[in-house]
Amino acid sequence: MIHIKMLGGFHVDVDGRSADGMLGKSPKGILLLQYLMLHPGESVPARRLMEIMWPNESSASPEGALKTLISRLRTILTQIHPTLTGCLITARGGYRWESRPGVSVDLEEFDRLAAQLENTEELTGEARHLYRSVLQLFVGELLQDQECPAWAKPKADKVRLTYLTLVEDYLRLLEQEGDAQEMISVCRTALDAQPFNDGLHLRLTEALMTARRDQEALRQYQHASNLTSGLNRESYDANVREYYAQLMRSEQTINDTLDELYNGLVSDVDTAGALVCDSHIFREMYHLQKRCLERLGADILLGVVMVSGMEDQPLQLDRTMTGLIDVMRSNLRRGDTVTRQNVNQIAMLLPMASEAQGQMIMERIKRGFYQRFPNSDCRLSCRFALLNADRRVGASARKTE
Repeated sequence: MIHIKMLGGFHVDVDGRSADGMLGKSPKGILLLQYLMLHPGESVPARRLMEIMWPNESSASPEGALKTLISRLRTILTQIHPTLTGCLITARGGYRWESRPGVSVDLEEFDRLAAQLENTEELTGEARHLYRSVLQLFVGELLQDQECPAWAKPKADKVRLTYLTLVEDYLRLLEQEGDAQEMISVCRTALDAQPFNDGLHLRLTEALMTARRDQEALRQYQHASNLTSGLNRESYDANVREYYAQLMRSEQTINDTLDELYNGLVSDVDTAGALVCDSHIFREMYHLQKRCLERLGADILLGVVMVSGMEDQPLQLDRTMTGLIDVMRSNLRRGDTVTRQNVNQIAMLLPMASEAQGQMIMERIKRGFYQRFPNSDCRLSCRFALLNADRRVGASARKTE
């Protein structure tokens, strides 16, 4: 399958592989191709193409230059994929582009979808699908990764206006359906392609208000107001500005936020034992605990447990590591943190623990592990490092087998 993209930039992909490099051998050929693709099915006279390709140049044989350009372009298209050559058709006195089976041009698909959605008044399942397809296609301006030629700007303006009209039509239908969540998603997707559009920022703020996502609505309002593109609060209607003012001065808002936060925290499942997390959270937990313990002048004990003797049994090793994490979770305290460091090592943070206490904890882990895996051939070893409150690091090592 050959995909030609003109929205957000000009790219040609063949079976998932880029052919941009091959097309780049002929910059003039790319411009010629783009011009014909902006007029699909239309036979463009050779004279007009010569004026487009060489607007301010005099040539002894412009017809010959155009034929040479067409010939070279066809050679490149054949090298990319033979099907493409058949899309570039010689007409009487000119040339035209016709997409063949197996070739898709996103601009042609966009125009087709826009025609299907014209005068849509009911949000059926099919209409939703078509609107979402438009959102997926329009990832940016027409030919935005290059200096847009003057002859492409009218089409670029028309496509942008059509896109914004379709987005607004979709938002209007979603508003009638009361689907605020989809409105939020649509606005954010559209803003990825049109980040400085005042109307989209307004619509996103309104959708967040409707969904009662007050804090997000505030942040969105402030973000849009602070954009350097010239957006200002006067571009928002009076209802949005009044909503913002009410939220800013409403004591009830902060009470609601506190209640929501409190209920969310106390309703979380509080499991016993150590916290098991990924390495990123492990580092964050260290920095959080370090700041707390520095005020108390206490230390943090860092430990690494390694499993050896199972190097030739990767599946069994993985099951053993999972079991060891469970044993460590249940044998460590609340406030301790555990993470799987790599294929056969597990790290642990033990706040307010000494090296001697760490060795006792390790013996307890070892007993629990061998009770769970009585026939295991592996060996456990551990090394500790004492992270002092004054940031000095001391270390000791001891193997337990």
